Amino acid sequence: MKIQTVAANSSLLADVIILGKQNAKTLGLFPEGAFNDHAKKQTIFAAIQDGYLLGYVLFRITQSKQTIYITHLCIHPNHRKKGVAKFLLDAVKEKYFHLYKGISLSCRKDYLEASAFWETYGFKAVKTTRSRSKNENYLIRWWYDFGNIDLFSNNIDASLKVNALLDSNIIMKLSDENCEVNTEALALAADWLTEETEYFYAPEVFNEVNRDLNFKRAEATRQFIHTLCEARFIPDDRDKILQVLDEMFVGTSVNDRSDRKQLAECIASGIEYFITLDTELLNASDKIYERFSMKVLRPADFILFIDHSIKGRDYHSYRVAGARYEHSNIKHDELEKLVEPCWLDNENGEKKHSLLQKLTATIGDIRNSVFRLIKDASGDCIAYFAVNKCNNELFVKAIRVKKGKISDILFQQLVKDIILLSIERECAIIKVEETYLSNEKLSILRSFGFEYSEQGLYKVIVIGQCESIQTLTTNNVVRQFWNCDPILAKINELSGTEKNVFKLQIEKRLWPVRFTDIEVPTYVVPIKPYWAGQLFDHFIAGNNLFGAKPELSWSKENVYYRSVKPVSEIAPGRILWYVSMNDKDGVGRDRSIVATSYLEEVHVGPAKILFQKFKNYGIYEWRHIYQLANQEPLKEIKALKFTDTEVFKKVISLQTINNIMKVHGRPTNTFASPVEVSAQIFNEIYRLGKG
Repeated sequence: MKIQTVAANSSLLADVIILGKQNAKTLGLFPEGAFNDHAKKQTIFAAIQDGYLLGYVLFRITQSKQTIYITHLCIHPNHRKKGVAKFLLDAVKEKYFHLYKGISLSCRKDYLEASAFWETYGFKAVKTTRSRSKNENYLIRWWYDFGNIDLFSNNIDASLKVNALLDSNIIMKLSDENCEVNTEALALAADWLTEETEYFYAPEVFNEVNRDLNFKRAEATRQFIHTLCEARFIPDDRDKILQVLDEMFVGTSVNDRSDRKQLAECIASGIEYFITLDTELLNASDKIYERFSMKVLRPADFILFIDHSIKGRDYHSYRVAGARYEHSNIKHDELEKLVEPCWLDNENGEKKHSLLQKLTATIGDIRNSVFRLIKDASGDCIAYFAVNKCNNELFVKAIRVKKGKISDILFQQLVKDIILLSIERECAIIKVEETYLSNEKLSILRSFGFEYSEQGLYKVIVIGQCESIQTLTTNNVVRQFWNCDPILAKINELSGTEKNVFKLQIEKRLWPVRFTDIEVPTYVVPIKPYWAGQLFDHFIAGNNLFGAKPELSWSKENVYYRSVKPVSEIAPGRILWYVSMNDKDGVGRDRSIVATSYLEEVHVGPAKILFQKFKNYGIYEWRHIYQLANQEPLKEIKALKFTDTEVFKKVISLQTINNIMKVHGRPTNTFASPVEVSAQIFNEIYRLGKG
C-alpha cells in the first residue's frame, strides 16, 4: 500500500469522485467542481495498492487558522478495518506536522465506529453542535493537536462563519431529504459546512409555507425552519428595499412578490448571501449586487465559493467604475455626521452617545491623535479611523466603514494605513480598542498579523531587514508579547523548505519586516506600467487621469496573469516587480523594480477557466485574457496570486539591478520574462528600495 497525491490530470481523480458519490449518504454531497479544485491544490491523498484505490482523504488548509480541515476520509467497503484510514491520516500528519497547528473535522455523533476511530487515533472531542439535517442529529468537533507553537490564535474555535439566507424553495427541499431531485439543495446540509456557514431564513417564508396545500409537507417545513436563524431587520428598511425591487422585476404573481420580500428581508438584515434556485433572481445577480452589495447564488456556486475562497480568507475585489477616493483630516463640522445610524453597530446595541464620546475624546488629545476620513468622488465620507499614541504604542480607538461593495477592501486599506502610521510615529505596538468588529473584519486584522492576548487585540511592529533568529532573541517588544523560546526551538528542529516556510510565516506576522535569512523562491517579474499602476503602484496611478481603481490597488490580495513559459514559478515565494519600458505611462518608474509582494499561489490552466475562477480579482477583462491567450480560449496561461505588496518610493534602475546581478555572479538581463534570483540579490534590492 502506498500514498499518492491525486493530481487534477490523474486518472485516480475519477475513481475518487465515484467513491465519494457512492458514500454521499454519510459524507454529504460534494460538487464535482470542488473535487477538481482540491486536486489542483494537491489536497487529496489516495491509498493505492496494485493500481486500485483503497480510499482517500480530502482536506483543506485554512491559513488564517493554520489548521487542516478533513472534509472526507473515505475507505472502500472492501478495505475497511485494514489500517487504510490510519495510513492516510499518517500521510497528512507527516507532511504538515511542522507547518500547522493540527487537524480538525466534524463527524456525526451517532457514527459510533467512526468516533471510536478518531478517539483511538488521538483526536479530542472539543465541541458538539446540531447538524443541518432534518432529523435531530449532532456533530462532534474532533481536534488533533500537532503540539506546535501557535503564532496566530489561541482559540481553535474562532468563529469566522459566512452568513447566508436560504429562500423558501431551498428550505422546503432541505426539509424533504428523501426527494432525489433535491440533490443540489441538500448539498448545503453537508456536515463540513457547519463549521463555515450560518444559515438564516426570512420571516416571509412562513407565508410561503402557509400557501402549501400539502399539509404534511408544510408542517415538516415549519419544523425545519426553526433549526435556522431568523433574519432580523427594521421593517421600514425592508419596505423601502422592496419598493426598489418591485421596480427592478416585472413578475406580479403571489410567488414573485414573496420571493422579492424574502430578498428584501435578506438585504435589510445585512446578510451578504441569498441562496436560491430562482432563475430570474440568479440572472439578475450582478444587478442586485451593484445596487445592494449582496450576492445571489445557487447552492452549488455557494458551496464552491465557501470551499475555494473562505478557507484561505480571500478578499475578492469588485469593480467600481469611475470612482476616486481620498484621505482627509476631520473638519469641525463633520463629527456629528460620523455618529449617524449608518455608522453604528445597531445589532449589538451600540449607542450614538458612546461613539460620540469616544471620538470626541480622541480629537481632544490633538497632539497625540490622528483622525482620518476616506471620501468618495462626491465628497461623502465612506470610512474613517481614529488612533491615539501613548509612549511607543498606537491605540485604535475607532475604525469604521460604511457597508458597500468595497467595504472589506476599504477596511484592508485602513488597517494598512494604520500600520504605516505606526511606523511613521515610531510605535512598536498597535492595540485595537474598537469593540465593534465583525468576524470578517477580525479575519482581515489577523491576516495583517494582529493577535489576541490578555490585553486584547494587538500587533507587534518590526521594520527594516534583520535575521529571524536575531529578532526573536534580541527584540524586547517581540519577546514581551511572544513566547519566543519555543519558536526558536522549533526553527532549530526544522530544516530545508519547512524551515524557510516557517520563518516566512513569522515574517508575515511581523510585517513589514523582511528577514534576510530566508531562502524561498524569488522572482523578478516584468509588468507593464499601466497594470502596475492599477494593481499596486499608486505613484504611477496618480499620474493617470482616473487613477487606480481603489478596490484593486487597496486589496491585500490580487492576481496577475501571464504566459506559461519560460519560468515555472513555485509558491510560497517572493516577487520583485519590474516595470517594463513605456514612455507614456512609466512616469519615471519604468525599466525599474518598483515593489515587492509575497507569491502565494501559482495556477496554470485554460484561459477561459482561469478567468472565470479569478474574475473578481485584478483589473483584467476577458478581452485582455483573450489577447494574452492569442485568441485561443482553451490555451493554457498562468495566474500568480500575490499579497502584501510593498511599493518602493525609490526605484531600482535596470543598470543598478544588473550591477547587483554581476556582483553575485549572474549575467545581465533585460527582464523580458520572469527571472529567478537568490535571497542575497533580493536583500540587496530591498535595501536600496527602502533606502
